[in-house]
Order: sequence, then structure tokens, then C-alpha cells
Amino acid sequence: MSDFGFRQTQSISQVQRQVMSQVQIYALNMLSLNRKEIQSEVNKVVNENPALEIVHRSMPFENTRLATSTRAGEEMSEKYREAYESSVDTRETLQEHLLSQLNMIRLSEDEKMLGEALIRNLDKNGYHLFAPISLLDQTRPLQTESMLNRLIRTIQNFEPEGTCCNNLEESLYVQALQRGNAPELA
Repeated sequence: MSDFGFRQTQSISQVQRQVMSQVQIYALNMLSLNRKEIQSEVNKVVNENPALEIVHRSMPFENTRLATSTRAGEEMSEKYREAYESSVDTRETLQEHLLSQLNMIRLSEDEKMLGEALIRNLDKNGYHLFAPISLLDQTRPLQTESMLNRLIRTIQNFEPEGTCCNNLEESLYVQALQRGNAPELA
């Protein structure tokens, strides 16, 4: 007996396509042109559109001198590049900057520990990595939520203003409050 049964199959496919607009194609073509071709294209567009006018004809690099470098110049440039790349970055981090300000104010031991924990909990943009409430040390009964909130407000007033926040919106809000004369809509 032969098997002449019918089978049904179902398949789904997903296709992603990028369709470029005429403006995008034109922009890409403009990016590939050299200076003279751009100048020619600008003149062509200005001639076709009476609403456009060329006000200043100089190109941004017309006064730039082009020259070849000497072997000695290349060696000096290479030495400078190597020295620059091997130099240690001595700039102060955001956390170091905030900690130095924290150390300038009078705080109890519990406040100082909690303030340092808050500052070390900030990312490079000054936003909390973990929820600040999680930084309270349960073995220290004087570290309370009200102390935490007071320290957050204190650190938010440090330079740069608006750090120790949850996100950009909160940071901008804190900065608007500190400014004092911010528009009411802000």
C-alpha cells in the first residue's frame, strides 16, 4: 500500500531591508565628492533654484598650506606621539573629586562612611549604579533613611551639580532647583 497522504507545512520568514530615500542617496553621493566636485554641485543647485544665493565663495581650507614633511619632522612627530600616548592620565576622576569635597565638610563617622559609599556607587556620569537604600549598613543603627536622603542632597550640591541622581531627568531637575531662577516649566 503506498502512502499518498497530503501534508501541510507552514513556514515563517523575516526579512529586514533598508530602503534609502532620495535625500539619503544624494547625501551619500555628496560625501564622496572632492572639493572641486562639491563646488560644481553647489553652483549647479544654486543655478537651478532662484531662492538660493551664494554669499561667501571661499572654501574652509583655502588658506591651508599643504606641504610634505622632512624625515626629521616625521621623527619629531613620532617621538611626540609616543611620549603623549605613554604619559599617564593624571586627571581627577568624578569620584575622587566628589570625595575630596565630602572630606571638606564636618560629618560623623556614620555619615562619612555612607557618603563615601554613595559616591563610590556612582558611574562615570554621576548616576547611581545600585539603589542608594541598599547602601545602608544594617550593623550601624545611626545610618537611617533620613541620613541617606540628607547626604544625597548634600552630594547633589557638590561640584558638578546634579550628580548622585538616578538618571538624566533627575539630574536636570536638581540643577534647575539649585539654579533658583529656572523657568517654572523646567
